[in-house]
Amino acid sequence: LQEGQFEEARRLMHRAVTILEGLPAEDRDQFTHGFALLHIGLSYISTGEVADGRPYIEQALALYRAVLPDPHAHLASANSMMGHILAAHPFTV
Repeated sequence: LQEGQFEEARRLMHRAVTILEGLPAEDRDQFTHGFALLHIGLSYISTGEVADGRPYIEQALALYRAVLPDPHAHLASANSMMGHILAAHPFTV
């Protein structure tokens, strides 16, 4: 991706989260919200901005834990990403 494309992609991901967070609670799908946050986190990780991606992964993991049964594939994926962050930045815990 070119720089402008990547920034536009990230802007769209943030817009998706803004839309989800603006919905009334009864219309909000927590799994979809977590999924959107996870992708923002991954966008930061993919550019080496691991510390910036961490809060998004943490929020996604919290939402997944609240709505998904354990074990679940998406919960495993979010845990794996959080492990990647902790391994990359062991002293930022």
